[in-house]
Amino acid sequence: MKKCESISNTFLISKDTSNKIIFVQFIASIIIVLDHSFNYLGFVATTKFENIVHFFVEASGKWATNIVMPMFFTISGFLLFKNICNLVSLAGLKSWYYSKLKSRFKTLFIPFICWNSIWCIFFITIGKLGLTSGNVDTSITITNILAGIFYYKYNEVYWYVFILLIYVITSPLLYCLLKNKNLSIIFMISLIIISNITYPSNVLNLLTTFNSIFYFALGAFVAIYYPNFVNYKYNNHYILSSLALFLISITLLYFNNYTYKIITFVFRTLGMCSFWIFMDFSRRMNIRSYMKYSFYIYSMHKPVQQIFNKIFSIILPTNLISYLINFYGGTILTLIVIFIAALVLTRYFPKIFSLLNGGRGV
Repeated sequence: MKKCESISNTFLISKDTSNKIIFVQFIASIIIVLDHSFNYLGFVATTKFENIVHFFVEASGKWATNIVMPMFFTISGFLLFKNICNLVSLAGLKSWYYSKLKSRFKTLFIPFICWNSIWCIFFITIGKLGLTSGNVDTSITITNILAGIFYYKYNEVYWYVFILLIYVITSPLLYCLLKNKNLSIIFMISLIIISNITYPSNVLNLLTTFNSIFYFALGAFVAIYYPNFVNYKYNNHYILSSLALFLISITLLYFNNYTYKIITFVFRTLGMCSFWIFMDFSRRMNIRSYMKYSFYIYSMHKPVQQIFNKIFSIILPTNLISYLINFYGGTILTLIVIFIAALVLTRYFPKIFSLLNGGRGV
């Protein structure tokens, strides 16, 4: 049986691939902001034209997110496991695990605690002011405070970071399941099945949200056996063809609408692969500092977005134009607030920004 084979030299992500990963994550974070634009207006499409517009809104937010979230997990798995095949001893594996725990403590755990604390204080405070809808328990209890800080009770988008922390902590187990290539293929197939089952446990369902357990393992699998794949450059023909496949995947995800899990999984995967290929044009871009703020955007956006959505629902009538203003205008205003806050922090409080952004982009 073929085991994980060391490559002759330490694998290096090329500079243009690193730029591509940064840009992919930046665009993906903006797509997620679009997805979280809440329709407080209560607008419902009734005409054919309104349904067409609604399709484009849903496609650019909800269904594109179904593609970029798996991309985030795959990239995370790849970055965690790259170069692990150069380790040939148990001592080397222990050293690798310690170094990864140390680095992810900075990039994941510290921001996890910081942002959870910020939104815990925020929601409990506005709850006491009577500004919440009543759907969120903002009473000051030990349980709520602990769940707010160490879970993600008041910071629901951080289910993603919570799951990543679990995957990092259990990464030696995943490596043991992947280090034999033949068995790892069987394992990956089993994960496809496992991640497409609905479980009675909320914890298990959380692990399979967006098929995350499969995509994280997929990134690890590629890092172990085919690391140079990420450095492959595609010609313009592939880039344009992948755009078409990406749009087709989003369309089919929309019409399937989670009806069949396996179909959702298939087009998530096709969409993710086509998105990665299409974004190859970014290799030639100059990466700006703000493009490294994807984690910060993800961490800050939702409460800010919901405030703008709520304001729009109060001042605008319920019609198609208002619906579009709420969706795209709310996203633009949210990003403006986030970038202004980032500019202030990076200029006057760089250490605080570094903590909040996990050391990225500083």
